[in-house]
Amino acid sequence: STLDFEIGFSNPNIVVIKTPVQVAGEDYTEKTPDEFYQKQREVFNYNRRLREHLKHPDKDDFVVTGGIKTITTSCPSIGTIESVILNILDSGRDAIYVTMASTLSSTFASAARIAINDINESGDYENKAIAIDSLCMSAAGSLLLRMAVESCDTTEEVIEYIYQRRNDVEHFFVVEDCSAFRESGRISATILKVIDMLGIKPLMRFDFNREGYREAINAKRSRSLQAAFSYMVDTMQDTIDDLICIVLHADNATGANMLANKIIKLCPEIEVLHGPEFRMGPAVGVHLGYSAVGLIFMRRPGIYPGAERHRIEQTPESSYYGN
Repeated sequence: STLDFEIGFSNPNIVVIKTPVQVAGEDYTEKTPDEFYQKQREVFNYNRRLREHLKHPDKDDFVVTGGIKTITTSCPSIGTIESVILNILDSGRDAIYVTMASTLSSTFASAARIAINDINESGDYENKAIAIDSLCMSAAGSLLLRMAVESCDTTEEVIEYIYQRRNDVEHFFVVEDCSAFRESGRISATILKVIDMLGIKPLMRFDFNREGYREAINAKRSRSLQAAFSYMVDTMQDTIDDLICIVLHADNATGANMLANKIIKLCPEIEVLHGPEFRMGPAVGVHLGYSAVGLIFMRRPGIYPGAERHRIEQTPESSYYGN
């Protein structure tokens, strides 16, 4: 579910494995985006008030109901992964387990590897069980899978499509509120103070670095959403391959509509997939927060040196398990 395929798309040949989500000790794995983001706002507000109260306990009447509340994700269990794959194999079909980017999650390197090896080593099935690293997150994964399923007829073709085109999926995310970064500790308190003071909107590009590894890169820090959106759209105009993009959001429909309308006005030839169903699920929202807006599209190969370095250096052995 870190690939958000269940948001905006449905396909009988896609089974979504839920990423466990815990909010203040309560299981939120099966919650809707609306339910999750409402609770996330409550937790972030409580933590902010608690920190203020601890600094100045005599200045307000804040009621403390415990310590700092956490919101976390974890890998699906190996048993859960194996159960889903075995159900598919039992139906007489191949099973391709497409995971979140291995640079952000251990699912591919550990859980997927163990599950696939256990199943294939048993020798009980003639059909194939394969796990592949998508190098994607959120709607980038859903776009990659959607295009693979629609354009391929065989297991081998789907694997090859994902293996080759995963280098070309562009991820842009911008946030108005940095609470998720504050709670996770991904950005230092000093930088967050500067961001808050200047009203900066962090724009993240989940891209390949110089060494060829995909990671979150702060490509730009904008003073307004409009400036961030202009940068995103300009980049898309210059680099897009297939004339289709996804605009999605966590709980920021206003921001998503602003971005979608900008694309429709400036790029009428591009099909924009957006609307109420294109939401970041809880597994992604944990890390970006409720204010996030995203733009996803396929770019032409050969544009970014980091991606091309990874394309050259990638190997099947490091990209998928099974045969």
